[in-house]
Amino acid sequence: MADQSFNILINGRSGTVLNMGRDAIESAIAHSGIKVAELCFAEPDTMQAETDRLIALDAPLLIGGGTARCVKALSIFLRRKSRLAYCLSAP
Repeated sequence: MADQSFNILINGRSGTVLNMGRDAIESAIAHSGIKVAELCFAEPDTMQAETDRLIALDAPLLIGGGTARCVKALSIFLRRKSRLAYCLSAP
């Protein structure tokens, strides 16, 4: 798993992004030790399309956003019987 890279999809309008800023989140990810294949900050109206696009790629997908976003994204994975997705939601 240490050599695994991930696609990361983050709701660009999530509270964490608005409070911390994209630069801080990008820096945290860069210093996390996670190998990143692609990092995507998407607007709420493009999250569905970006989820669909990233699901089709080889790397597993990490999704960051609120609870509702995570539930929506995971429902897509379950319907498609896609690879495992990890959904990260700030409290």
